[in-house]
Amino acid sequence: MPRMSEQSARGPLSGRCTRRAACGALVSLFPLLLAACVGAGTSSEPGAAFLLAVDVPQEAAAGAALVDVRGPTERRRDGLPKHQHHWIPFGADRWMGRIASEQRESFLREVLTILGPASEAPRLIIICSVGVRSEAAARILAAAGYDASNLQDGWIGNDMGPGLRSVEQDQR
Repeated sequence: MPRMSEQSARGPLSGRCTRRAACGALVSLFPLLLAACVGAGTSSEPGAAFLLAVDVPQEAAAGAALVDVRGPTERRRDGLPKHQHHWIPFGADRWMGRIASEQRESFLREVLTILGPASEAPRLIIICSVGVRSEAAARILAAAGYDASNLQDGWIGNDMGPGLRSVEQDQR
């Protein structure tokens, strides 16, 4: 009986190139997969609208307010938007999951203090690094009555778009 090669016996992902390609695909899809997981399940928040970074200059000119929900480490490491924005952190630095109810309430109180009640607040564009945390924050704000949109490609960009940092650099 012919003997299987060691590589074929280990399966299709045994080659270095194939493993690297599979890992690369997972890494590039991670923000979308995580967003789907965060948005699924028992969440009672309605879906929030979304934008891409290329839409921000026009939206800001129309009076929308940019709200950066990244943590302080992310802001120091990756930089700050040139557009006028409000910094209202949501969750911890590098947040990758659900938020406790007391943190949710604290976030809503902070938004109310800075931007006013939903009926008086401008349209909000919520931004984080890659669009995952901002989606969760935008859902919470939409459930509270705010006109909130998630910046889907975030500050540094992802498979959805280049990110606001890149868009701002191109505007110079």
